[in-house]
Amino acid sequence: MSFQPSPSQVLYLWSLLASGGEGFVNQQPYELNKASDRKALVNAGFISEEKRKSPTSGRLSNYNTLCDAGWAWMDAHLTATLPTRSTRGVQVMQQLIARMADFLAAKELSLAEFICPAEAQQTDQPDLIQRIRTACYQLGQGQWNTRVRLADLRQQLADVDRDTLDQTLLRLQQQRQLLLYPQDDPQQITAVDQAAAITIGGVGQRHLVYMQE
Repeated sequence: MSFQPSPSQVLYLWSLLASGGEGFVNQQPYELNKASDRKALVNAGFISEEKRKSPTSGRLSNYNTLCDAGWAWMDAHLTATLPTRSTRGVQVMQQLIARMADFLAAKELSLAEFICPAEAQQTDQPDLIQRIRTACYQLGQGQWNTRVRLADLRQQLADVDRDTLDQTLLRLQQQRQLLLYPQDDPQQITAVDQAAAITIGGVGQRHLVYMQE
């Protein structure tokens, strides 16, 4: 019979995930009350345990690493039951949200695309994409890969809902069909540019569009 971790063991696995997949036991946002519960995870091959010198205390402490079996189980059981009375779960969630924020910034994705990917995908209507391409080509004086002010693009597509246009531009950037750039020279950023900018969490504002051919 395959090993099925208890809710508290599942939360401890999430704790390790939030810490990057490994860490000292006494520094985890959530610790198991019983060492036997941790040992059961070791015996199941979900985690490994060794003694390492703590950089803070200088003493040997238990150090856990999430093993391949643990990663695989978590990947297949993302909605596994968690303990309902643990207040330490909030700290685990905070660390996971911080990692999610880093991921969204690196991928230049909005929270809406993460929470509602199907709806975000629906914004990529072929006619809107073609209108964006045509507008960028016209604003670029008949050239591709030339900078276009996002403010000018918004004016050209004034009938398009702002959120819809933003989500489509971000999706096209993710698909490498265009690039969103900041205006490096602050002297050239007008109030209109500021109002038209797309703000990408953790990255900053984007004022310019470069459409690929």
